[in-house]
Amino acid sequence: MTRLSAGTITAIAFGSSQLVSGVTTAATFRLMVGVVTANGGRPPNYVLNTDSGQARNAGTATLTNTNGGTTLKVTGQNDDMGETIDLTVTCR
Repeated sequence: MTRLSAGTITAIAFGSSQLVSGVTTAATFRLMVGVVTANGGRPPNYVLNTDSGQARNAGTATLTNTNGGTTLKVTGQNDDMGETIDLTVTCR
């Protein structure tokens, strides 16, 4: 098995019923991100579900379409451990 570098993203899943029909910003979404830590470990995935109804699960997702591709930017914090995320992903 190949050892992955620290900070490598191993998985991303995102969904939002608000980002449809030209809408570009959403406060309601589900995000899951898997990463590799500095020591090579793989902790449980980071999860942020702002549609859960829990007040401290909050964030913003922004979708931008350009000729170069589609960019998703997500910022937020979950209530489980006070973890924060600032993620930008571009698909071309």
